[in-house]
Amino acid sequence: MSHEAWREQLALRQYGELDEREARALDVHLESCAACREFAAELELGLGRLAQAAPPHVDEVWLARVRAGVAPRIARRRNWGWAGFAAGLAAGALLVLWLNPGQRDADTRSASLERSGPPPLARAGGEFAQLGRLWKR
Repeated sequence: MSHEAWREQLALRQYGELDEREARALDVHLESCAACREFAAELELGLGRLAQAAPPHVDEVWLARVRAGVAPRIARRRNWGWAGFAAGLAAGALLVLWLNPGQRDADTRSASLERSGPPPLARAGGEFAQLGRLWKR
């Protein structure tokens, strides 16, 4: 395994992410590798300092001014969200109706059939005459 992979294993061990087999293999490697032992010591020191560090101080007056400036913007975006959703839904419905050729074709077919009358065989008589009578209803 490369030193980069061992260093990743060291970081995982600091956070308790190694199983027993991986931890034993890492310990065996650390016994024979001075560079990884040095890295492990630096990592432990750095993580220890981070754990002890206090969070930065934030001026309450400044924080209140930031919140006062940001809150109205967030509220406007939230209000527009429902209106935008409704407008988008309406636009989508209109687009579907406009692009739906099936309904226009059906209207055109029914209008042309009304003008043309029953099919030619229905005019001939016999069984097809019954079709003609049904057609006129």
